[in-house]
Parts: sequence; structure tokens; C-alpha cells
Amino acid sequence: SGTKGMMWINQCTSGGNFVSKTPEFPPIVVYRDGNVRVYGEDLPRDWRYSFINSTEHFINAIKEGTDPIYTGKQGRNLCVFAKMPHISQQRKEEVSWNEVTSRNEQNQSCIVETPKDLDGSGLFKYYKRSRKDLKEGIRKGLEKKSFTYQYDY
Repeated sequence: SGTKGMMWINQCTSGGNFVSKTPEFPPIVVYRDGNVRVYGEDLPRDWRYSFINSTEHFINAIKEGTDPIYTGKQGRNLCVFAKMPHISQQRKEEVSWNEVTSRNEQNQSCIVETPKDLDGSGLFKYYKRSRKDLKEGIRKGLEKKSFTYQYDY
């Protein structure tokens, strides 16, 4: 969320969360200027495919000597994009694109801080909820109870 709108990513299938399997919750929902837009309805409904597909594509690009989908600069920009909401929330103010630089990260003026409430008690509650979600998922017919990467060496 930010000062101009909100984005929901509904691709959370781990631990028995069934949000991604329902058509009522499209993969990406954006609320801005009083309007709601949905994106990615043709995408696989599981977050892990973004990692699997991008990794496979990058490896194939290297093997075949072709260009990857994203250049190094675009990859860096994706990292900046991912950091901006966290930094904005920490500061409680809008963060400009040009503020997130390696120099500003080095001088600690623009970093993503570790959550202050991560003392273990929060993780205990998280793991307890995860176990409860998994049990509920199994009860409802969840087939994949753990993720095994098919390319383990």
C-alpha cells in the first residue's frame, strides 16, 4: 500500500492457503484513484512458478547464448521496486525511485530494516498458524504437502 493506492498479491498457496484457487481472488488486484483493476488471471495460481519459470528461462538464455527477458538494469529496477514499499512503510512517507541507490544503502539512509517485532514470539504464532493451515488443507484434500525442487543436485 502507498499514498496513491494499494496492490494485493493473492498468490499464496503454501501452508494450505486456498485464496489462489478461487476466481474471487485474482492473482493481482490494484486499487488506485477509486478504481479496482485485476491482472494475471491467465497465470498459474501458485507463487512458486514465478521463481521456477524465471530461473529456467535465465539458465536457458545462458546455455543458448540468448538475451534473458530482463537486462541487468531491469533486474536492478525490479529490486528497487520491491524495496520501495518497505522503505516507505518504515519512514511513513513517500519514497522516490532515485532514493534507492547502492550509495544510500551503504550509508544506511535507504535500507529495508529487519522487523523490530521479530523476537521469536511472532514466529511462534506464524508457525502455529502455518501448521493449522496445513492441517486444514490436508482435510480439504491438499495433495502437495511440501515443495520439492525438481532440479536438486
